[in-house]
Amino acid sequence: MMDSLSLLNVLLYGERVGTLINLGHDRTLFSFNESYIENSNRAVLGLRFQDSFGELITEYRPTRTRLMPYFSNLLPEGHLRDYLSQRAGVNSEREFFLLWVLGLDLPGAVSTVSYMKDEQAALRFSKSKRFDEFSIDELKHLSAKARLPEKVVLDSAKETVELFQEHWQKEKSNLPIYPEVVEVIDKHIGKVPIVKG
Repeated sequence: MMDSLSLLNVLLYGERVGTLINLGHDRTLFSFNESYIENSNRAVLGLRFQDSFGELITEYRPTRTRLMPYFSNLLPEGHLRDYLSQRAGVNSEREFFLLWVLGLDLPGAVSTVSYMKDEQAALRFSKSKRFDEFSIDELKHLSAKARLPEKVVLDSAKETVELFQEHWQKEKSNLPIYPEVVEVIDKHIGKVPIVKG
């Protein structure tokens, strides 16, 4: 019955912008909706979907078992993935169906600062691993290194920060997390240069 599921909608700010299609035999294809492609003022789903000139990439190859990296990275890993897969009765390797089960509550998208021992990330952003050095200059360096349009990178970062701030302030008291965790996150936000502007 699960194998008969054939389509997952991809929503951005409540608008359907694309679909993930199950082609059978664990092959999945992503495609954007025509209305999203034709909208010159479209919101950015992710920089991975743009070429070096900032233009939308509209053709993708099917993937097998795993989803394309953007969607795959939203899913949980390790013990959490195994636990949720078992609870849902889904093979943890079949990412299309795992995304179907977890689509409204994606653990892989849940920003881990409250568990860090210091200000360093596990990986280097561009020149630095330190969150308190994650500045506009760092983003400019990253965009040049990745050969991405600087304006697209900076605009996307600004939009992301603004949306995070808006939703965090509105929802942090409603989230099922300890007050100490909220305090750590608030303190961390105040140290990140791109948040300050």
